[in-house]
Amino acid sequence: MTVGRAALVVLACGAAGALPGDRLPRAAANPAAAPRPQAVRVTFDASATPALGPRFAPVTAELFFNPASSSVRATWYHLRELARAHPRRLRVVLRPLPAQGQAMLPEAVLEAHAQGLFAELLDELYAHSGTIRRDQLAAAAEEVDLDMERVEAAWDDGRHQAALHANARAQFLLGARPSGPDLLFNGVPVPRRLGSMTLDELEQAYDEAYARAREVLDDGVTVDQVYQELLRAKADSEPLPVVRLGPVDDLVALDGSAVAPHLLPGALDITGLPATGPTEAPVQLVLLCNLASMNCAKQASRVDDAARLCTDEVRVVAYPYYRAPEDPDAADRLHRLHEAWLCADEQSGYVRFFEESISFAIRQLGRPVAIDVQLEQIAINAGIDAAQLATCVGEHRQAKALDDRLAAGALAGVPVGPAILLGGRLYLGGVSSKMSLQKLIAVELAPTLGDRLIPVSE
Repeated sequence: MTVGRAALVVLACGAAGALPGDRLPRAAANPAAAPRPQAVRVTFDASATPALGPRFAPVTAELFFNPASSSVRATWYHLRELARAHPRRLRVVLRPLPAQGQAMLPEAVLEAHAQGLFAELLDELYAHSGTIRRDQLAAAAEEVDLDMERVEAAWDDGRHQAALHANARAQFLLGARPSGPDLLFNGVPVPRRLGSMTLDELEQAYDEAYARAREVLDDGVTVDQVYQELLRAKADSEPLPVVRLGPVDDLVALDGSAVAPHLLPGALDITGLPATGPTEAPVQLVLLCNLASMNCAKQASRVDDAARLCTDEVRVVAYPYYRAPEDPDAADRLHRLHEAWLCADEQSGYVRFFEESISFAIRQLGRPVAIDVQLEQIAINAGIDAAQLATCVGEHRQAKALDDRLAAGALAGVPVGPAILLGGRLYLGGVSSKMSLQKLIAVELAPTLGDRLIPVSE
C-alpha cells in the first residue's frame, strides 16, 4: 500500500479523546463489545517539505537524507511502518538535502512531491539496489506517471533550491549528523547511524520521544506546542559545546591572557562598522582580524560558510584588528591596508574590500607585495574606484578611526587576533572548523528553534 496520491488508510480503535491509542488492537474477547473501528487517513501534505501524518502530533520525526543514499532505503520503509502504527501521535517530516554528485535527484523528489508522487517515486527508486542514475530516474518517473518535463523545468529554474537550503539549515540548527542520513525524534537524534537500526529500535526511539511529549502534555502544553516546548527544554539543558580554537597571529601578544573561550571583559563598540546580514538578526558575530593574515583568511572562510546557512538569523561584523609589528615598514603597510579598508566604506565597498583582501592574502600565501600594488588590485577586483581609494589613504582620512578601533579592541580585552566574539564570549584564534562555529551559532539560536523550525505548513 502506498502513500501520496492514494491515501494510506489504517484502522485505529480506542475511546474518544485527544490522543487515542495508535497501535492496532488485539481481537476483543467479546465481539459484541468490541469498539467500532474508524478509518484514519494518513497522507502527505502539500507543503514544500514532504510530511506524513497529522499536522500537529506529540512526536515529530525528521529524516535528513540524500535520496540516492542506499543507507536510507530501510529507514524509509521503517518510517512508513511507524506511521501506520501511530497515525495520530506521529508526524514524519522528510527533508531531502542538497547532495554533491547527485544534485538533480533531491530536486526531482521534491518536484515529485509537488505532483503528489513523492512516496510513489521513492518506492520505485528504492525497489532497485545501487546508486540511482539519471536513466533509472527517468524509468521510475515513467512507471509512476511523473511528469519529467516539469522535473526538467525544476532543474532549470531551481524552484526547489530554497526548500533544499531550508532543510540543510534545519539539519545544522537541530544538530543532525552532517554526514550520512540522520533521524531525530522531537529534536533528539537517534543513538546510532540509521543504516544499522531496526524497526524495533526506531519504535523504541519513538516510545521515548512520546514519553517526553506526554510529560509536557500533562503539564498543560497543547499538542500544537509540544515540538517547540521540547526544543526549548533541550536548549536549556545542553551545555555550551567544547570547541577547538584556531591559531592566533602572535603568541607573544597573549602575555598570560586567558586562551580558553571566556566572556569579553569589556564592551566592544562596533557602531558604524558595516556588516552582512539583517540588522534585526538574533545572532551577532564579530570577527576581529588582520587582513594580511592567513589565520584571518581561514576564519573568514569558516564564518562565511557557517553563516550562509542562516542568512536571516546571523549578522556578521568584520572588525579591523591587529598587533603592529616592530618593523616600522611592516607596521606602515598594515596600517595603510586597514586604512584602505575603512576608506572603502566611503564607496560602500567595505564588505567587498574585505572579501577581496582575504582572497588576495590566500593567493599570495604570505609573499610580500608592494602596498600600492596590493591596494590597486584589491580595489579593481572589488569594483572600487582605485584612485579615490588611494586619495583617501594618502590623506590619512581614516587613520584616527583605525587607531581608535585598535585601541578600543585592546581596551575591551582582546589581546590578539584573529578572534571571534559570539554570544558575549571571546574565542581567541577563532575556531578550528566550520562545524565548531555552526554548533556555537546553533546554541545562540536554540531558545527560539521551536518557533523557527516548526515542521508544519499553514
